[in-house]
Amino acid sequence: MLSRRLLRHYLQDVCIVGYGRSATGQYGGVFKGISNVNLASQVCAGTLSKFSIPKDLIETSYTGIYLFSEIGPSPTKQVAAKIGLPPGLNCTYVNKLCASGFKAVLLGIIDVMAKQSKLVLTGGMEHMTEALYHLSKEEQRKKVVTTFKCLIEGKLLAEIADDFARREGFTREQQDNFALESLERATYAKTNKLIKDEIIPVTIDGNVIDEDELKDYRDVCKSIRSLVKGGSVTSINTAPFGDGACYIVLCTREEAKNLGLKVYGSIISIGEHENASKDFITSHHTAMEKALTKGKLTLNDIDLFEIAETFALVPLVSIRDLKLDSKKVNIYGGDLAYAHPPGTTGVKMIISLLQALKNEKKEIGMIAMPGACGGGSALIIRRE
Repeated sequence: MLSRRLLRHYLQDVCIVGYGRSATGQYGGVFKGISNVNLASQVCAGTLSKFSIPKDLIETSYTGIYLFSEIGPSPTKQVAAKIGLPPGLNCTYVNKLCASGFKAVLLGIIDVMAKQSKLVLTGGMEHMTEALYHLSKEEQRKKVVTTFKCLIEGKLLAEIADDFARREGFTREQQDNFALESLERATYAKTNKLIKDEIIPVTIDGNVIDEDELKDYRDVCKSIRSLVKGGSVTSINTAPFGDGACYIVLCTREEAKNLGLKVYGSIISIGEHENASKDFITSHHTAMEKALTKGKLTLNDIDLFEIAETFALVPLVSIRDLKLDSKKVNIYGGDLAYAHPPGTTGVKMIISLLQALKNEKKEIGMIAMPGACGGGSALIIRRE
């Protein structure tokens, strides 16, 4: 455990003063009856209210979103207008595939470091149901193929992942077992209300949605066919589509003190890296190295890890190659259980890690995720 005196030596002056997320909904599930903007607006307003964030002092907002065919232009601005944020708010939406929300937070961190804004609202919003559910099954299939195909490699992401699994010697059993372990951890966390505090309730037609909709595939695991003929990647060990919204409010430590806002976490360092598209599964490894170097830390200094579960292969290869303790990785489960709304995943990981650090009375955590075409991102935070 690092001493507080040593930590203060290199901690960045960027703090988390508010955070919240919706429950995660499965594709065509609990959020089928609400639009993306309405879902995000409720979560955003709820987060600001819960942490007493003054709306009039928010100067910039970054929101990650991947698919928005039914949402119209400037989704960040739409949410801001709906909940009464200042009309002069600088609004930007970010599209970086699965890392869209994560990149939105990183941009917010840089904005605060540069002291461009007093308060920065960052987050992600994704409604895969709204984007796809109205289409016929054939149209949905075509949309998924075009949306999740790497044009650089000319292959679907599942095909690239399957090639990686074959090349690196990962079996279907290993991948499916990891997915089942993720579900068990998520179920335990939900049942024991370990993640209840991070969820902002959403109301749809008088019904309150405040619990994650988990994907339970235990009874059908062995009967599911692989996504690639003769391969090992399946719909069990690949994160399912989903819906959700997440928000994090950032400012400097000085600004938090001036406004009387409690600091829940602070940023130690960030790292980004690009791999060749065929190696996107491990693109976050170099990003992690960069973040550790900037923070003057080693992997042994990290108490807990959140590593994206877009495919089970992602955390599996990290645990193997980086020699991580699997008991420290995704302790409350990941996207394989909760679902994967691309625009929100990175933000949810930060929120979940902050909650896990609090529950487990730990200090330092790392979030890491690969991007669909080779981009990797990492972030190290400290619970305050």
